[in-house]
Amino acid sequence: LKGDEERPDLLVIDGGKGQLGVCVRVLDSLGMSSIPSVAMAKPRGTKNDRFFLPGEKDAVVMPPRSASLRLMQRLRDEAHRFAVTYHKHLRSKSISTVLEEIPGIGPKKARSILMHTSHLEELSRLKREDLAGVSGLTRHDIDRILEFIRRGA
Repeated sequence: LKGDEERPDLLVIDGGKGQLGVCVRVLDSLGMSSIPSVAMAKPRGTKNDRFFLPGEKDAVVMPPRSASLRLMQRLRDEAHRFAVTYHKHLRSKSISTVLEEIPGIGPKKARSILMHTSHLEELSRLKREDLAGVSGLTRHDIDRILEFIRRGA
């Protein structure tokens, strides 16, 4: 952070002691060791969140129904939701770029394909039925897309 930019009041790390240790080392190397940090993790096979603080050997466990615990869980869940949405966006961008490599398929048709086939995880699974109702695609477009995929997009 530069000059007068505000520093965070707290850094919450999704992970255990190891992730917290890395965070503390990075903050130290940046001259920001005054920023408090906490790591939030669940032991394998449980639903109970634990919290790790720098320099503390044992985890802190909050009461199961406490408002503080619920706030931290909502914070983590929102961070996960944001990350998943962002990665879906990146994945759709890369698929869109691949689709645009097909002769006759530009950005508009690629967007239409992605909007109509939003369930796509991999381009290689695309079938004629997936493309049949896409606005603006002709039979010739569909044939070119499927041929492109068969050749190993």
